Amino acid sequence: MSRVILFTSADERSDRPLHALILAHGLAQHRRVLFADLDTLLRSADLLSGLQDRAVYTLRDFVQAGARLRDCLLRDESNLDLYLMFSPPDPDFKAEEQQLRAICEKLKDRFDVILLNVHPYSPSLSAAMAVSDCAAVMAAYTPASLRGVRNLGRHLSKEGRIDDQRLILTQLPAKERIPVDDIIDSAGMRLAGLIPASEEVQGQPFSKLIEQKHCDLFRIYVEIATRIMEL
Repeated sequence: MSRVILFTSADERSDRPLHALILAHGLAQHRRVLFADLDTLLRSADLLSGLQDRAVYTLRDFVQAGARLRDCLLRDESNLDLYLMFSPPDPDFKAEEQQLRAICEKLKDRFDVILLNVHPYSPSLSAAMAVSDCAAVMAAYTPASLRGVRNLGRHLSKEGRIDDQRLILTQLPAKERIPVDDIIDSAGMRLAGLIPASEEVQGQPFSKLIEQKHCDLFRIYVEIATRIMEL
């Protein structure tokens, strides 16, 4: 059964697209995955994936201009079960619910997972929430971000009607006891995974992380992908 997963963050994280792409690779280890980028504010997924020169057609061309699907989908060369569709170079672009729903319905037979990467302040967030089966929320271990998790969780439940919410907690200090149970209870989300603050997360380019599939970060995201797919 195909699933539509909303991936967003509790605050304005510049590294969210990187984590979204690594999660897409983790999901695509055993599934056919479409990564659909709705982040028109940061719009960095094409650069991070190294596909910016091939990204001639975007999501907007498909939903509004009648471009062929095969022209808008790019196949990842390092994982042939992962396809990507990028956002247009227009920060004001807004995907409508009807458009996104039509895309998801059309592609559910072709993909096991459709991962929607959405900026938390994107004009397309409401439409993405409306068509998603579950949400994966990335949050740093900081007071401001954890407060944002609580607020976003309520918004996802009330406006998006998404009850299946998974938390990915990042930037965990190495030598500090983390009250994970208290955080999960407060957030009202199921824990998908914990990511420590490390040079591997912060410093390495995406292409190197994907090439080194034995690295800790990639292994963590393969485990996170398994948990997110558990009903």
